[in-house]
Amino acid sequence: MLIFGVGVFGMLISPVLNPLRERAVALLAPAKGPTKIASRSRSFFQALREVSDLRSQLKTAEEQNAFLSSQLAEARETLRNERVIQAEMKKANEIPGVDLLPAQVVARSPSKMLEEIVINVGEQDKIQVGSPVISQGFLVGTIDLLGANTSTVQLLTSPSASLPVVLEKSRGQGLLRGGFRGLVVDSVPIDVTTTQGEFVYTSPLGDLVVADIPVGTVDRVISTESEILQRIALTTPVKFTSLEEVLVLKADH
Repeated sequence: MLIFGVGVFGMLISPVLNPLRERAVALLAPAKGPTKIASRSRSFFQALREVSDLRSQLKTAEEQNAFLSSQLAEARETLRNERVIQAEMKKANEIPGVDLLPAQVVARSPSKMLEEIVINVGEQDKIQVGSPVISQGFLVGTIDLLGANTSTVQLLTSPSASLPVVLEKSRGQGLLRGGFRGLVVDSVPIDVTTTQGEFVYTSPLGDLVVADIPVGTVDRVISTESEILQRIALTTPVKFTSLEEVLVLKADH
């Protein structure tokens, strides 16, 4: 038996059997392949899950960022509106004998950009037809139609607008008219001397709730020498096509 065992061992280590040993290794090698493939497959699907998780987290972060951005924009807009109203109130407080009612522009017609706006106050706020509406301390129009919660404001730039006014220094009287040519004071006596930059106010002869509200300043005389009455072009800091907040003036009596 000992001799037989030694013989078998010698045959196994003999170079003669090298081809057989190499063949056996080759036959056994494919068995390792599936293990490597399975390992790579697990790594691939794990990477897919991680990418999917990252995308989900990114989407959530983007949604939260969008929400926070909208909240910030809303806060900025509220602060801006408050500052605008405070500035309006400060200027309007220079007009005696009135109560001030803040209002926001809620509608405007594209075809009537220079004719009218709709604001969010109405009869329940105890305003009246004819109540003055101002912006930046200047008159922009008057209440034309009243609803329960909203009102239509006829702007000074409307072709239908007509308002008695008085010049600050010369005290000359005239009639303010609107239109696409801008604000113009008609029917000023020819002997009235005007100064560029001179303020023009609502006249006590008008039927507004209050007088002495600024409507603009003198720009230039546009009438010809042959006319018996003067026409004067005015300027105003108000941008009628982009009004957002206004004040409605109510008599305090």
